[in-house]
Amino acid sequence: MRIAVYKDTFAARRGADMAVQFLIDGLRERGHDVVVVTDEDVDVRGRISGCDVCIAAGTNEILSLTDGGRNRPPVKTILQLHTHPLYPFRHWLRRWRRCRAIRRAIALADAVQVLVPSHEDVLRRKVGYRGRVYVIGNASRFGTCISSSDDGQTIIYPAALNADKRQTLLIDAFARVAGDFPGWRVVLYGTGKASYEKKLRARVAAAGLGDRVVFAGYCNDLTAAYSSCSFVAFPSANEGGPLTVVDAGVFRKPVLGLTETPAVAEIITDGETGMLREGTVATYAEGLALLMRDADLRRRLGEAAQCRFSALYSRTAFLNSWENALKDVCGNGKAIV
Repeated sequence: MRIAVYKDTFAARRGADMAVQFLIDGLRERGHDVVVVTDEDVDVRGRISGCDVCIAAGTNEILSLTDGGRNRPPVKTILQLHTHPLYPFRHWLRRWRRCRAIRRAIALADAVQVLVPSHEDVLRRKVGYRGRVYVIGNASRFGTCISSSDDGQTIIYPAALNADKRQTLLIDAFARVAGDFPGWRVVLYGTGKASYEKKLRARVAAAGLGDRVVFAGYCNDLTAAYSSCSFVAFPSANEGGPLTVVDAGVFRKPVLGLTETPAVAEIITDGETGMLREGTVATYAEGLALLMRDADLRRRLGEAAQCRFSALYSRTAFLNSWENALKDVCGNGKAIV
């Protein structure tokens, strides 16, 4: 099958960039002819026209392919939603023309891929999409982890530095309990706007945490970080299908997420494969302290997460689901089990 994957750019180094590249690599390994198209190409529609099907890797891409929601894409197209379906509409009052165009463009996609089951319901009820929807969660890039330790008394948070990821909540919550756990530290992996990082550093200094909160910057390979940490904090307020949660589970590390972040709360079963707490400083601090204090709890949650996530979010299952979706949209071939 000749498949076009259209993504505006891969330069941002976000989770979506990694997920799309992971899909491209996997489809190529399975023998498909994958044509990667970006906004650097002079004739985007022309490059896509010779393919059997196109994967549009976001709302910017489907807007471009449909001329702002006015025309159908040149070939059968599956739209990928890497975020909550309502996230592109968050600035409705200020950018209402763009939001209307996004709604029209989504309606012109032959199918939409979402990351968790609840997103299909939101897409249909709130966005009004009536076409095919495929629920395909992100797969871990790491496979099954064999080597993992819990010696460092380290909490990691791999995420871009921005307000949606709520690093401020983690810093404030850690400040509440840090005095009771003098050997522990938090390591933040990620980059963002300099102004936001400056704000975070000032918050760390004001809390008297000194070098106990480390700004490690962007890391292309988090194998060592996942292997040696004690657990992962994930106080993100807005997620589509967070790779961090799945990757942590593969390394047998529990994640402390937020109950109000739907995708996180769907992936993590509280008290079984991780922990969920409300997004207040007091309740998140309680969750941190519970995991910091109890190594047996960390081990039990981590082992359960690895067992469940390694099956649900395996590379094989991920690629099988995508091949089935592509064949279904093209009306080509039998499903892969």
